[in-house]
Order: sequence, then structure tokens, then C-alpha cells
Amino acid sequence: VVSMDGKRTVGTLTASVRALATLRRVDQLPSPRGPASTLVSDDAIAVEVRSLALEPSVRADAAVHKVGVEVELLDLDDEAGTALQTERLAKGTDPLAFRFREEVRVDRGSQREQDLRAALASEDTQDSDVVFFVYSYDRDGKRSQLGEASVNLETMLERGRDEVDQALKVVSMDGK
Repeated sequence: VVSMDGKRTVGTLTASVRALATLRRVDQLPSPRGPASTLVSDDAIAVEVRSLALEPSVRADAAVHKVGVEVELLDLDDEAGTALQTERLAKGTDPLAFRFREEVRVDRGSQREQDLRAALASEDTQDSDVVFFVYSYDRDGKRSQLGEASVNLETMLERGRDEVDQALKVVSMDGK
């Protein structure tokens, strides 16, 4: 499937970003409808990667042996200093079930809180994107980017809801 701008859809990622309570706290908005989520405190952003359904052309590509997802959240890494990433799964099953969940702490007064506040205040809405990069790995472990999908934290805040089990189109950024 190729979109009007020449970007090809390579799959559909089912993912969740639970951050509304934290976004409201950082943006200092009152919560008119009670708590945003009972699953996440207002000191964390939870990111989940449930599954990935690859397009038939990608499943048939012999160069694609395994697939993994890396999550970029405000350019933050987890406490160990490594990127948020799923395990690499062989492409044999469809959809691929990652069952990945990670919480990123955003403690009061922390640098992360300041970074999140700046991203929400930025004129460039992409500064508050949570980006899911989908990578393929060949049999030798060489990594290539298949595509990406994103969820925007500003949009979540404006809509007043967490993004739960959303079907996100993964698009190839090079049009190939």
C-alpha cells in the first residue's frame, strides 16, 4: 500500500500510551472527569507494544528474518541508559505478539518533567511525539529500519484521553 505522499505502509502496530494523568500534572491542568487512568500514576508514562501485523510484501521478504520495535519518548532513555525496545521476534507468526510494557518515570521536579513541559509548550508538535521505530534484522543480525508510527502527547492532552490499544499504521519513510 502506497500513500499519496509516496510513503508505503509496511504494517499495523497495536500500541498504547498511558500518560494523561502525567500530562495534566505537568501541564498543570485540573482533571475535570476524575483520574485519567487507574493503571498509571501521575508520575509515569506507560508505553505498550502489543502486536505488529506486517504487510504481505514484508512477510515475504527473505531479507527480513526478525523484527523489533524501539520507542523514542522525548529522546529519553530508560534508567539504564538504553533505548526502550522490544525483543526481536522471528516473522513466522502474524501478528507478532510483543507484549512489551515499560513505564518511564516523570518525577516531580525532575529533568524529565522539565523536558516534558518544554515539549508540550513547543510550537513544533512533533517535539511531543512518542515514536515507534520498526526494525528488521537479517540472519546476521544487521538492522534496517522498516518504518515508523507515532502517538502525539499534545493531542492526547487536548482530547483528554490515553491512547489504548490503538492500531497505528507503520509507514516506510523512504517510500520503498
